[in-house]
Amino acid sequence: MAASAVAPVAVPYLDCNGTTPVYDEVRAAMLPCLDASGFGNPSSGHVYGANAKRKVDNARSQVASLLECDANDVVFTSCGTEADTHAIWGAAFRAKGAFHVDVPHVVATTAEHPAVIETLKMYEQLGILKYTLAPVTNEGNADPATVAECITTSTCLVTCMHANNEVGALTDIAAVSQACRQRAEEMKLPEGQLLIHTDAAQSVGKVPVSVKAMGVDMLTVVGHKFGAPKGIAALVVVGDELHEGPKRLVPLLSGGSQERGARAGTENVPYIVGLGEAARIATEELDDYMNRTERIRSIMLADLQAACSSRGIDMIVHGPSPSDRRLPNTLSVALLGVDAKPMLSAVGADGVAASGGAACHSGTGSVSGSHVLVAMGHGGANDVLRGTMRLSVGRLTTEDEARRGVQVLVDQLASSS
Repeated sequence: MAASAVAPVAVPYLDCNGTTPVYDEVRAAMLPCLDASGFGNPSSGHVYGANAKRKVDNARSQVASLLECDANDVVFTSCGTEADTHAIWGAAFRAKGAFHVDVPHVVATTAEHPAVIETLKMYEQLGILKYTLAPVTNEGNADPATVAECITTSTCLVTCMHANNEVGALTDIAAVSQACRQRAEEMKLPEGQLLIHTDAAQSVGKVPVSVKAMGVDMLTVVGHKFGAPKGIAALVVVGDELHEGPKRLVPLLSGGSQERGARAGTENVPYIVGLGEAARIATEELDDYMNRTERIRSIMLADLQAACSSRGIDMIVHGPSPSDRRLPNTLSVALLGVDAKPMLSAVGADGVAASGGAACHSGTGSVSGSHVLVAMGHGGANDVLRGTMRLSVGRLTTEDEARRGVQVLVDQLASSS
């Protein structure tokens, strides 16, 4: 970890999948963009614009280096939801125009982020597209063959998240891409009609992510998940054909010619620079990050297991067990017989910052569980839905901070029993 990393605050922060602190190096890189020489519009032809454009181009290259893609394919957006929506919108209207598909079809999975699922629901209600949600495994990841089987002659897009934000399960996106393209070939879909997108919001900066190795056409990356500020993300759109000509990805936002015409609107230079710096840090520190967070996760798991065992509480660990099939920083557990929501609320103000994996309808006696846990087969298990919590650590998390946070939860268990 860099020497300038911020020391942990008094309340342990174990919610890094929700968001991360802005790294000191990122903040320092952004500040010159706000002074008298760095404030320019990248589209302007004068020296101020040229200075800003250089900063944007450098950040684009930094993001591309992390993701192993062409810098020209990086399209900056305001957030991950915009990037995901752009992928869906762009693929659907591309299919309507370039491939004459009346009602395009999209395949996703039951464990996708609401940015994908709710957008698909809305677009279907508006008559823009139809969609199918492929089931996931009981570990929370997607099976490539199951996803591919959902493809029809009208399918224009398969979107499948790389890492699940709740349980940390990793899906083999390269295998998904291969299976889906083979299925498209067998069904004799027009060449280029089917696009593959992955939402990599939770995996970038935590595990290796290679656009080339995954074989995708589009990928979403979100800055605030790995040290950049909220309000900046990117959609990687691979290849000139998706940027130019009759088969280009249709823009979500029309107007100016920014981002190769893919996303109108004056670029947010300070935040783009911040994303670039976060990408640089992730590129240089990824191995260390993975080793440290995996070690801290193991410590938290052992401490929780010991506490639950001594109190006679059964605990379920969500997601895959092998470390190469899940995020190293994420621990999702269900404490059976425990209501996690009020417990986390009781300690959230001054004890530990963590998140629950399910939401209970207060006073009704019914449980509306996390759609991810339901998709994993826990829909009828109220104890699992009520008792789930997610602990996620990051670059700045120390072992001591994590252990203090777990101890707060253990103490709360004792006081509640």
